[in-house]
Amino acid sequence: MPQNDKSHAAHGRSELEGRVIEPSTRPELDEAIRLAFDYRGDVSLRMKDGSTIEGFIFNHSAKAGTISLFVKEGKDSVPKDARYDDVLAVIFSGPDVAFGQSWDDWQAKSAKQREAEATRLAEKAAQLGHL
Repeated sequence: MPQNDKSHAAHGRSELEGRVIEPSTRPELDEAIRLAFDYRGDVSLRMKDGSTIEGFIFNHSAKAGTISLFVKEGKDSVPKDARYDDVLAVIFSGPDVAFGQSWDDWQAKSAKQREAEATRLAEKAAQLGHL
């Protein structure tokens, strides 16, 4: 892992959070959108017409050249489509809401399993008269 990625992780951020990708080729754009699709937070798409679309990418097709996002409108999220060819930059603007969660979840689950196993063993020892 490169050093700059470690600094993000040390500060509770994924390596993509806050990153801006301004692709200059179609393969770079395809990769930026793939990364945005895999990202577990909101992204902002800076469009060639000067507008910005912010939302959560839930689908994309490089072949069809389409991106589908859930965009916040008030308290609701509504689906909106955008075209690859209209994207100037991909900005990882929202926090990666799942960053670090898998480790935290594993630790909590593991602690519960250890506690349950200790309880089970104590009950078995008590039944056998060892406690």
